[in-house]
Order: sequence, then structure tokens, then C-alpha cells
Amino acid sequence: MSPPAAADLGPCVYCPRLCRNVCPVAVGTGRESASPTAMATQVWLYLEGRTELKLALAAAALCVECGACEAICEVQQPLAHLLGDFRRALSPTGPQPLAQVEGEGALVAVEVDERRWAEALAARLGKPVARLRTEDHLGHDATGQPAWPAHLARLKAALRGRTAVVSEHRSLAVLTAAGVEAAHLLDQLGWSGAGVVHQPCAGPRLPGAPPALALACCGSRAALPSAHPDLAVQLAEDCGRRLYDERPSPEGPICSPDSTCARALREAGWTVEDPLSALLGGAEPPAPP
Repeated sequence: MSPPAAADLGPCVYCPRLCRNVCPVAVGTGRESASPTAMATQVWLYLEGRTELKLALAAAALCVECGACEAICEVQQPLAHLLGDFRRALSPTGPQPLAQVEGEGALVAVEVDERRWAEALAARLGKPVARLRTEDHLGHDATGQPAWPAHLARLKAALRGRTAVVSEHRSLAVLTAAGVEAAHLLDQLGWSGAGVVHQPCAGPRLPGAPPALALACCGSRAALPSAHPDLAVQLAEDCGRRLYDERPSPEGPICSPDSTCARALREAGWTVEDPLSALLGGAEPPAPP
């Protein structure tokens, strides 16, 4: 993978921040340095040889790659893709080795954190469910790197003839790229939630309209949580406020179809339900302050 050229970012560098009002990072943090224009400018300055790589990478890591800026851009500038390509090309971290699939069954639960839910899903469905543990969402952040095609081939071979069941969108994107049959836990359980709906940046969504202005982003996507953890929490706090403020009579918990988004919102102090917490026994309590 090669980084973008400086000329590719020129339209954003010289744009008067017209997409700032739809960028969840700029809106959620209130920082002009976190606007799409500012992110693009830092990367452009590095490509022009006028700033340090660490500053450009820090700016690119602010982007959660939701695509909100691209959706309203008058010149169809693919800024989210350019920033993501830059970050992955200049700070390559290959996918972690795949774990072995454990257990028998045509369904395989893809578990991305410490929660074990293959047994609970097997009990709910009344049939065996195997598990596949991953600590990097099946290598999602290594998308497009040199090791990517071989990684996808290994994943496809490991799951051949089985259906992977996921609880979040990043692993789902990798499975789709590998050509592996995949299903979302949302559909396996027939879960719809009952409360204030959170619509993730990507992946399956629940019925309901998205926020009117900026996306209500939980801050859990791309490199933001690892590179700017304080801002990621700030986004999750703002996301919850925005979700409740936009409902005339907000009642019940926040409901998200994505378990990673739900965890980020929960750690910011919100009460959240998602298919995984429902499978394991209901909404988890807010994280302690």
C-alpha cells in the first residue's frame, strides 16, 4: 500500500471547512484541530516535507472513517479513505496470527473481547456453536497491507463450510472481504432493542432515523481509541447526549446493534443494550467513573 500524494489532499487543504459540521470528531470534541480540513492539512504538510511524521499520523488517527465528510462534499473528495490509507501505509501493523477455531458446529462465534458467548448462543439456538477468538477484530486495521491477501486466504480456509456469527461491524467487514459466509448476532437473536437507537458508522443498523446533523459516533472506530483515548471517551459522552437530546421523550437505555460501540458508550457512563449483552443476560451497568 502506498500513501496518497500531496495533490490528492489539496482540495481539502484549501477548503474553508465546509464539512466540519458533519464530522463527529470535530463536533464531539469542539476542536478546530480535529476538523477534516485540519486533519488533511497536517498530512499534506508531511507529504510536502514541512512537518514531522508523528504529527501527521496523530492527525490521521483522529479520523474514524465514518464517511460523513465524503457524503456532503461538493467535489466528492474521498478524504476518509485518503487518511485511512495514509495511516495504514505509514504505520503498518500486520494482522495478528489467527487463532484456532475451537469446538464443533456449523456456526462459529467470533469473540473480540473477554466475553465468551459461544455457549450462550448454542443454548439459545439449541445447536452446537464453535468459537474463534480475536484481539484485533480479525486484523481489520491491517486492511490493504502487503500481508492482507494471505491473511484473508487463511481466514477463509479456517472457516470453510461454516458461518461466522459476529457482534460488531469490523470483524464482519473482514469476513466479507475474505468471502466467508457471515451473520450478525442481531439477526440470530431477532433482537431489536427498546430505547434510544444508536446507529453505528458502519454495519447493520436498527430501525430509526440517523441523527440530523453530525453522526452520533461512539469513538470506537479506526485508530482513535488507541491514539487519542481521551478524545474517544469525549466522543462517546457527546454521542449519548446527542442521542437523548434529539428524542422528544427519551426513555429507556441506548440501544446499539454493535457490541464494540455499545461498550464504548457504556464506558462513558451510559446505560446501553446490545445483542451481546442481551444474550449474556441483559444490559450491562455503566462503567464506574
